[in-house]
Parts: sequence; C-alpha cells; structure tokens
Amino acid sequence: MIKIKSAFLFRLGSCYLFLSLSACNIELENANASHSYNKENESESISQEAIKYSPKLLEDNKAAIRLFESFDIDTLATQFVISTGFGDITIELFKETPLHLSNFNYLTELKYFDDTYFYRVSPEHVIQAGNSDDYNILTKRKKIGSYKIPYEESSHYHQSGNIAMARSYKKNELKRSEPFEFYIVIGKKYNIAQLELMEQKYEIKLNDTQKSIYQEIGGSPHLDGEHTVIGRVIKGMDVAYAISKVRADSGEWPLDNIKIKIQAIK
Repeated sequence: MIKIKSAFLFRLGSCYLFLSLSACNIELENANASHSYNKENESESISQEAIKYSPKLLEDNKAAIRLFESFDIDTLATQFVISTGFGDITIELFKETPLHLSNFNYLTELKYFDDTYFYRVSPEHVIQAGNSDDYNILTKRKKIGSYKIPYEESSHYHQSGNIAMARSYKKNELKRSEPFEFYIVIGKKYNIAQLELMEQKYEIKLNDTQKSIYQEIGGSPHLDGEHTVIGRVIKGMDVAYAISKVRADSGEWPLDNIKIKIQAIK
C-alpha cells in the first residue's frame, strides 16, 4: 500500500485532475478524514472514494515527478521478488534514489511488470527486463502514460548484482531513466591493465573504490555515471547468471521468452 504525504491536486489548464488512489492501491495518510483545497475562493472536498485516476496525468514529466514526490517513502516497499521460470530473484531498492523507488512501487502496484520479459540477455554484461512484444504490454504503457525519471546520484556502482534503469542515449543529456525497464548487472572481473584500457576507451576516470570493486567483484564499469543505480540482488543471483546464458538472437533477445512477475515484500 502506497501512502501519499497529503492530499494534492494537479491543475492542467482550467481543469483539476485528482490522482487515482483506487487504481493502484494508493491511500492518503489519515484517510478517515476528508481533505479540502482552497484557493481563490475555490474549494474541493477530497475523499478517498472521490479521487479518480487519469492516466493522462503522467503524460507530463513534471506531473509524474510531483506524484512520486508525494509518496511517503517510509511506507514504500524496498524489497521485491522477481519470479521467473528459472526461479526467483529477490531484490532490494535503495532509498537514496527516492523517485526511482516510488516509480518501481507504483508500477508494481499497477502490476505493470507482470508478464513482461527479461527481453535482453548480454553475457558478462546485463540482463534487462520490463518490456515485451506482447500488445497487451504496449496497451498497459499507454494507459499509465509517457514520462521519464530524472537521473539520481547514488553511492553505488555497476558492480555485479546491482540494478539500474535503462535509458535512451539519444537527445538525453540529462540521463533521464525510462520508467518501465531495468537491468541486473552481470559483468565480469577486470585486472588493473584492463581497467586502464577501459578508462581510455570510454574517456572515464575510475576512483580507487571502483577499481577495487571491478577487480574483486566484477561488473560493468563503463556504465557508472550514465544510468541511475537503484538497488541490488540480495538472493537468487544464480538465477540471474542462468538467464544471462540462454540462447538469444543477434539483437540479444532470448529465443525463448522469459516472463516475469514482480511482487513487493511487505
């Protein structure tokens, strides 16, 4: 159950649109009480039953951000189970990337991820999920809306087992995340000479902590600073490794679809 800090209202043009609570199992704090909004002699009585969902609300990036900023982060789930035909992967998301944590909770409540796929497998690199060639998934996206999430700094790197958000590199200097797609880092270990070559190739500078991580744990160091790292695998990394080794076509799409379902651990 997602709780909202307080009743709030978006004004688009001359119309007021209320956030849906019923559509995604979201509730207001102090839901017993009615909340009222007053401005320029206008007033609206807001009750949990009266608030209606408008998918078009999230057609605007600013509206989506306001929505996620309204969530009470202390009530959000931070652990989730990704169920696959290969077994379960349990993940933990970081509170230091609150917009991404809110988005993941929101989409999980809407059951968006259910029946999407691990649709990209790149050995020794990443496995990526949250998309599908099923028309029903496209319909889900249209109903939820089109928006992107601002890049959020975190203290975590692209070490093996960490989770980050996919993004477009085209006309996206601000590194905004796609809301629907995430990946688990598989990666590999590098020696110091390989890391130095990677620094030259990608014109990056790895600090001592990064160099230690990629020598001892492994990962995909060239992705650091390019994508928001949102969490880590806490159980089932063997499942992730198994998925990374399945046969795929030239576009890294598995020859056999790998469906997923995601459930929050309350």
